[in-house]
Amino acid sequence: MSALEQKAKELTKARQKEFESAPLSRCIEMALEDMTAAKKAGVKIDMDIWAMEQGGVCYACFAGCVMLERFEVTPMVNHCPQPNVSISREPLFDISKVAPGISKNARDRFYALNEVRVGNIGEALEEMGHLEEGDDFGEFYPWKDNIPRSSGPKFYEKMEEIINQLRERGY
Repeated sequence: MSALEQKAKELTKARQKEFESAPLSRCIEMALEDMTAAKKAGVKIDMDIWAMEQGGVCYACFAGCVMLERFEVTPMVNHCPQPNVSISREPLFDISKVAPGISKNARDRFYALNEVRVGNIGEALEEMGHLEEGDDFGEFYPWKDNIPRSSGPKFYEKMEEIINQLRERGY
């Protein structure tokens, strides 16, 4: 392994460690950064799929972009003719199948990002162990249905609002 390859490997490990220990607000920031990078690399954003390759096109969701960009996960291959159709979508939602060997901390954060993208902030905090099941967090971010399903400017804007609210509360 060359010195340059070793340096790149060390940087990747450092980025992974940062994600695995980051508070939710920072995880969202990293996901936005990684989604931007993934889109520039040609990844199509599909909020229903962690990371999948089909017909030479890679699809990923919010958390899936972190898997691709930060954890260098190889996307699962879907052999169905349409991008969003599969006989069984279960493997596409099971992180252990998409990203085997990922730490529990990273896995919890991927599930938390999945909750954040639809406005389930209480559930996201619960995924990361910050709340007990049944804690009422509804007033924290009552916009559950106001998060756009696309990855356009409105999505980024809503995520920034969530980041700010989380930081104000120490998350």
